[in-house]
Amino acid sequence: MTKLLKYIFLLLATVSLFQCTDGDKAIEEVLEEVERGAILRNISFNQSVFDVNDLESTFDVTIEEMDLEEGGLFKDVDIFIQFLDNTPDNGVNPSPSIFLKNLPKSDFSVGPDGLLRTNLSITLGEAIAGVGLIPTEVSCSDFFELTLILNLTDGRSYDTPTASASILTDDCFFKSPYRYRIPVVTPVASDLFTGTYLYTTLIEGSFGPTFGPSRVVEIVAGNSPNVRLAPFGAGTFEFTIGCDLIFPKMYESLNGLCRESQLNILLGPDDTNYGLANPEDDSVFEIQFIEGYEGWSGAGNPDPRPVRIRLSKQ
Repeated sequence: MTKLLKYIFLLLATVSLFQCTDGDKAIEEVLEEVERGAILRNISFNQSVFDVNDLESTFDVTIEEMDLEEGGLFKDVDIFIQFLDNTPDNGVNPSPSIFLKNLPKSDFSVGPDGLLRTNLSITLGEAIAGVGLIPTEVSCSDFFELTLILNLTDGRSYDTPTASASILTDDCFFKSPYRYRIPVVTPVASDLFTGTYLYTTLIEGSFGPTFGPSRVVEIVAGNSPNVRLAPFGAGTFEFTIGCDLIFPKMYESLNGLCRESQLNILLGPDDTNYGLANPEDDSVFEIQFIEGYEGWSGAGNPDPRPVRIRLSKQ
């Protein structure tokens, strides 16, 4: 991507945005129709889970601020945190979204492509203190959620509701969801929940089986403990084993559309019903997720639907 195109396509709108590979027509439409703004782009997930037995275990993601003036519009980032409790045995302790901290522009430095980058890092201990809990109130299969608000010097702010599907998903260029869900886990061996599995559908989506007919797939380990990758959809479907629950990643693209379109279909966690697993036996497990996450449901805008699949080791 040329430098010119890069800065054309970091223009963010609340409703309309295109990826840089869409050609001259897309460029013209961006210039004519899109309000110029900014994004926080995911560069790399360095660690995406918390180890329940280690208060120093750290969630860490490298993010990059992009705006039309190469950081000239950038003011700061507000970070909020929320705790979601999936283990009532030690009390029910969900929290509202609470302000955690502010990342000023001075915390960012110029990265290899000339844009401002930083590592957003938080330890499990910081997360627990941030929501006013104590360690014994947090267990494996609970999770924390970080929400970011990007503030500009002209008073504008950007967060998840301002973004389109092609902005939110890591399957496209922009990779700017402004939200991170951090599962609390007990690490499992890297060879568990990997290998050859038969995929079958238990609950279908709006258009039939979300990932098509039953077939054999190869699941591999991700770059953080308990994270696994499966070749579903347009990209790679990511999920995390949190003891006896399975957590899909937010904003996974089913059809890989990297431009604003009502045809976009995104997948995300079903917060009322998660998939099931035995952390000591990876022979069979299930994953439940929402097809049409946060309303990104595809042609005809069908209602978001829960989908459940089963993976059986071969």
